Amino acid sequence: MIERRWHGKVPQHLSEKFFHYLVNTGVRETIQLPGNLGARVLKNEKDEWVHFVLVTFWRSMEDITAFAGQDLSKAVLYPEDEKYELVPDLHVEHYDVVEDFQPGVET
Repeated sequence: MIERRWHGKVPQHLSEKFFHYLVNTGVRETIQLPGNLGARVLKNEKDEWVHFVLVTFWRSMEDITAFAGQDLSKAVLYPEDEKYELVPDLHVEHYDVVEDFQPGVET
């Protein structure tokens, strides 16, 4: 499994609207694609900014390429991002999930 991780921040006063926008764009689009194994949205408030991390899980790098294009390190951004004063990371990171530990599951 591959984890793809993107980060961006928005002003505090736009964070709730941006969250719903993020769910309706990046999350909904990716979880419907072949090879996607789910998504997670993280949030951290720091002063006047709210930081969001979108973590998506994929079966393979080929599946990610079908979504993101040939330059896998480039973030997928959406036309209305500016409406939320989004300051996006332009690059994403990918990690091989070596093990996924769960409580109550023997390792």
